[in-house]
Amino acid sequence: MITLLEKYKEQLQLENKTLNSIQQYNREAVHLLVWLEEKGIPLTGENVKAYVDLLPETLRPISKNHTITLLNHFLCFLGKSEWKVELLHIENEKETDVEGEDNLDLTQLEYECLVRTAYTLKNLRLAVIIQTIAVTGIRVSDLAAITVEALKLGYVCIGRKGVKVILGTELIQLLMDYCEEMHIHNGIVFKTRTDQPLDRTNIWHAMKNIAIRAEIDPRKCHPENICRFYAHTLYERGIHGVRANIVGNPE
Repeated sequence: MITLLEKYKEQLQLENKTLNSIQQYNREAVHLLVWLEEKGIPLTGENVKAYVDLLPETLRPISKNHTITLLNHFLCFLGKSEWKVELLHIENEKETDVEGEDNLDLTQLEYECLVRTAYTLKNLRLAVIIQTIAVTGIRVSDLAAITVEALKLGYVCIGRKGVKVILGTELIQLLMDYCEEMHIHNGIVFKTRTDQPLDRTNIWHAMKNIAIRAEIDPRKCHPENICRFYAHTLYERGIHGVRANIVGNPE
């Protein structure tokens, strides 16, 4: 993977792309390759389409087209232009240029600061949710799969195909401590007062508010970007041993 990405970067440089553009093109290529590696599936046109179909629903059509454009460029580099994904039709919205910064990466320090700020502001649930997404890469819609019963098994099954996601010892302990604190003895771990799964919009707004208090660019702090942070740390783990960590409650 590393050699392929290095060659891709060289091609982008030959095309006289700006440094910012090179980072964006390379980033989307990494996300795709890491997703395929994690799922244990090959790079095919069908799987690229499946990846695009799984882009967060909360992303604006313009943002999705931005991602698709970057991915299509990577496919052309691979000599697979026939795999290119069709752009979404957008009405009444002005398209942004590929050079834009619609998707800003969250750094390790910002991630840790975000979690600690959530703890400081007594938003225990959000602090644990951020860490759960960062460590597992699961989407907000899959949080409902995390139950007290699943913690005892050590894994959750998500998506239509029931993909198994191992939670890991540290995360399980964090979630068990959270359940004890919140008096949750069975069923869904992250839920509303009426025992319903959490709504992604509420989580999105809560993250924005925490980001402002943490003095982090709010555009970086949303569930989908936490998933992207997971993808980055997964990739870096393979190269440098870096991984998303459990920050824990400073108290």
